[in-house]
Amino acid sequence: MQRGFLINDGVLEKYLGEDEVVIIPDGVTEIGEDAFSENEKIKSVIIGEGVRCIDSLAFYGCKSLSHLEIGNGVDWICESAFYGCDSLCYNEFDNALYLGNKANPYTVLARARDKEIPLCKIHKGTKIIHGSAFFGCKAIKTIDIPTGVIAIGGSAFFDCDSLCEVSIPPTARYIGREAFCCCKNLSSITITASVRVIEDKTFEFCKALSTVTLCEGIEVIGEGAFSRCESLSHVEIPRSVAVIMEDAFYGCASLLSVVIPRTVTEIGDFAFDGCNDVVIIGAVGSVAHKYARDNSMKFAAI
Repeated sequence: MQRGFLINDGVLEKYLGEDEVVIIPDGVTEIGEDAFSENEKIKSVIIGEGVRCIDSLAFYGCKSLSHLEIGNGVDWICESAFYGCDSLCYNEFDNALYLGNKANPYTVLARARDKEIPLCKIHKGTKIIHGSAFFGCKAIKTIDIPTGVIAIGGSAFFDCDSLCEVSIPPTARYIGREAFCCCKNLSSITITASVRVIEDKTFEFCKALSTVTLCEGIEVIGEGAFSRCESLSHVEIPRSVAVIMEDAFYGCASLLSVVIPRTVTEIGDFAFDGCNDVVIIGAVGSVAHKYARDNSMKFAAI
């Protein structure tokens, strides 16, 4: 049995061993922040089915790591988990590079082959689109994200400024911070019911975004989630939403109306600042009514 694992309540906090081949022990559900960082001895890591999450900088600077097997149980990988893993070998499909396991080599879409790719067919076996996977791929116009993808990492499509069409599958549960930020030609988006939180700045600076459909199931609209979406004209907040964070729709200059149900119990500062012509539609006596009154905004009762 391998030694050197510091494990606390299912979290592998640090690997202190010196083996070149490491098999993550049974009972580990999370590989913690910096768990293997700057370990230049390890060459191969096998992550079993019990691990669900790989945290920030988990393998940072593992310069000799060439083989990484990721079990099918992993459903979230932080954006910086593999920074500095310069020797890592990937599986290729179409215009992207993947990490996975013997049964499914395409579990994680790690990154685009290069930033100049004009299109990319995502493998149907993909579960996770890793953070920054398509960062700055300016030529891509459409992306079809297949059913089965459960997580879209932070900054995954940041600054894909030709992207005009993207589909979010009903299996998606996580969309990371700034995932579609600065996609200036993206015109419409539907956030499916399986997504609970729209993270901070997810669609910030999507200047052509005119149609947003938010499905029942979303609970939180994050800070600056739709800020500076200058073409957005109407938003209907679903009844499942409890919190609209600060700056959520800041600078949406074309926004004319937003329907806010009584179920919203918190609206952050500046959530609709810069929306000069907006009418907030809601129930009399609700948090939406109070927000409109306190910020001298037009209000219409349902």
